[in-house]
Amino acid sequence: MTNSRSLYSSFRLYCYLRRGGGGGASVKLFHGGHHHARDRHTRQLYRYCSSLRLLFSLAIYALPSFVGATAAFTIYHSGGGYIAAIVIGVLAGTITLTIGQASFQIVRSPALRGAIAIVFGVPAALAGYEASHAFAHMLVPSNVWSQFLSAIGALFIGGTAVMRLIRPAIQR
Repeated sequence: MTNSRSLYSSFRLYCYLRRGGGGGASVKLFHGGHHHARDRHTRQLYRYCSSLRLLFSLAIYALPSFVGATAAFTIYHSGGGYIAAIVIGVLAGTITLTIGQASFQIVRSPALRGAIAIVFGVPAALAGYEASHAFAHMLVPSNVWSQFLSAIGALFIGGTAVMRLIRPAIQR
């Protein structure tokens, strides 16, 4: 009990001595708020990195997603209803991805393989540019650096999509 009383009286003395000019108390607690800010920034950085990892993981699906969404909206606006639009959209996206991967494995010509890679890589690079630009705009105040980082992000994400497309052909 004496230990807690001495700690309390020391804290009161500390608070009393910290009062200074300006009339307000400038009390500093032993465990200040800067640890919470550091933890918050660490969590935010983790969220940004997780979002970028998800973006890289889903980069190959940019073209199939676009094809599926286009098919779904076409079915819905022609009067097909929600369920038919979702089923047709998922089916169209899956077929697009399957045809792209299968044709890349079957075709032996480097020119045709390059064309298939470009067809899948360009939409992923455009989606990567937009996503990287959103992240860069949040983190970097300069517009020039934001554009530069967005272009680098587009190259990496487009390259990731192409590499994920050709991975099954490399593993054979």
